[in-house]
Amino acid sequence: MDPIVAQFFSETLPVVGAAVLLWGLGGALVGAALGAGVYTLLARQGWWAVDGRAAGFVRALSMVVVLSSGVIGVGAALAAVGTRVGAEPALRDSHVGKDAFPAYGKLGADLIALVTWWGPEIADPTKPIPQPESAVSFLKAWRESGTEIPVVQVHAAMDGLTTALRGPEGDEVANRLLQAVEKGVPPQMAAGLNQGVSQVIDAVRGKHAALPIVQLAWASQRLEAAAAESGDKAAISRDELGKLALEGVILPVALQPFGWVLAGLVAALEVVLLASNIVYLLFVALLRRILAKWTKVD
Repeated sequence: MDPIVAQFFSETLPVVGAAVLLWGLGGALVGAALGAGVYTLLARQGWWAVDGRAAGFVRALSMVVVLSSGVIGVGAALAAVGTRVGAEPALRDSHVGKDAFPAYGKLGADLIALVTWWGPEIADPTKPIPQPESAVSFLKAWRESGTEIPVVQVHAAMDGLTTALRGPEGDEVANRLLQAVEKGVPPQMAAGLNQGVSQVIDAVRGKHAALPIVQLAWASQRLEAAAAESGDKAAISRDELGKLALEGVILPVALQPFGWVLAGLVAALEVVLLASNIVYLLFVALLRRILAKWTKVD
């Protein structure tokens, strides 16, 4: 295994495992109490009232089925919640979270700065695609001198690009944006960043899931609050924008597939448990009728 991957798992698994255990045990206790309540309720309705020698066995089996379903169903659901709850701090505090993600956050800040700087040119297909040389002095001041961008300018550039991407020349604008991004970032970052930008573009244009737009909309609403950390909410710095990109976009998107897999597994388990309990209840109802008829015949 790659040393970096091994280090990542060694740092995150204990944190996630502790959260899973704690939430899972809590869920199991809640599920046991819920199962006991359901069993008692059904018992009062006479559901387990089977005639003959099988009565005790049916009651015992029913208790096991209902209690285990509650323990497994609620325990698994809360264990999944614990996994998601533990994953974020584990990821944030890991080597990757402390070193790599902040760097990507600042790269995201550079990307937003470039898009803000080049926004009007990118959105207008009649103008040449912006070249990296045109932003050298701007990026140098942005990265090294603490230059800030007016928040209103960021909003205007994003709104303008969104409108252009959804317009009749959206395909051309999308290509121009991707070309500008590819030219404006380090070559080693271009491929991965282009993929992310492509997903955002497709989401803006309604071609794919809207989650990236939800995250970007959240980040956009937080621009003034992020900028206010330095005392001036009207302008935002690279550090402030990078932190916002990390908290509002990068971390949620990194955890998104993880959450989907967990949700899918838990949903599948709950469906299986529900179906098996329905089948069992139908079996007990049928058994009750058969035994009742045999009792009458005897």
